[in-house]
Amino acid sequence: IFYGNGGASTTNTAKGIQYAADNGAHILQNSWGYDSYLADKGMPSNDAAYKRLSRIEAEALEYFVANGGDENGPLDGGLVIFAGGNEGVALPGYPAAYEPCIAVAATNPALRPAYYTCYGEGTDIAAPGGDHYFGAEGGIVSTITPGMYGNRDGYVSNQGTSMACPHVAGV
Repeated sequence: IFYGNGGASTTNTAKGIQYAADNGAHILQNSWGYDSYLADKGMPSNDAAYKRLSRIEAEALEYFVANGGDENGPLDGGLVIFAGGNEGVALPGYPAAYEPCIAVAATNPALRPAYYTCYGEGTDIAAPGGDHYFGAEGGIVSTITPGMYGNRDGYVSNQGTSMACPHVAGV
């Protein structure tokens, strides 16, 4: 769904989500979204506002839930998982907080909420997301394109609800 320097259009997002459902995807794991309303008052604060502001995207997510997977597979319908956001406020961003989605918060190595994680109403589950305040061992190791950030081997230690999301998708 992304192009160029990381931008995405609502139309491409909706098409990508529908394509995934139509081609048998069971799980849609997402590490993108909008800032929480509590961090940016221009963002949606509830499901009705999200559907009004991002109707095509919301309908695509509903389509995935209804049409993803297959009746002979592990899921008859799709499961949508979203990183809840890293603004450290008591409401995840959208579309993570949208009712058909599973919003993921992040825990630190001490199994407590990470300092940056969004939480509260609309959050469904928490998973290890890392916390660099715990030192080098506090991050979650993830892959990157070799050469990014001067890295040669294609791995980096990171933190965020985007690092927590794949744990939930894997389970």
